[in-house]
Amino acid sequence: MPKSHSFSLKTPLIVIITLIVLALSLFIGIKLLSINNNVNGTETPNTSNGALILRAVDGDTLELIDGEIIRLLCVNTPEKGAGGYEEARDFLSSLVFSSSGDIRIERQGFDKYNRTLGWVYSGGTLVNKEIIDNGYGSIFPYNGTDCGRVA
Repeated sequence: MPKSHSFSLKTPLIVIITLIVLALSLFIGIKLLSINNNVNGTETPNTSNGALILRAVDGDTLELIDGEIIRLLCVNTPEKGAGGYEEARDFLSSLVFSSSGDIRIERQGFDKYNRTLGWVYSGGTLVNKEIIDNGYGSIFPYNGTDCGRVA
């Protein structure tokens, strides 16, 4: 008479947990390699004084991979939900991710939301000014800043 095998839930659970751990390890490894390549001098079009740009939050704000938020000085673009928001965000994204030159940020302190205020350059082009000149935003003299660079 054949032995009966009892089905155990332990085996599938162990397999699922193992797969999750492997997937997380792979994800973390890829992120670390990406950061390590940048630190070791492998330039990518979206580097910022050694910090990798993660995304354009909106038309006047960038987020770096290290979590730092950069608010472009002297620029105001439409807020989320307003007309022109997506176009301004996409334009900023195209300026910083499609650039053949390095991204440079001149940091100028912080705003009331603890975001870094700055002038952002893509190659030799002032991104803040490009947004104004192309009609995606207006001049916004934040905290008494001299906005002569974008005028």
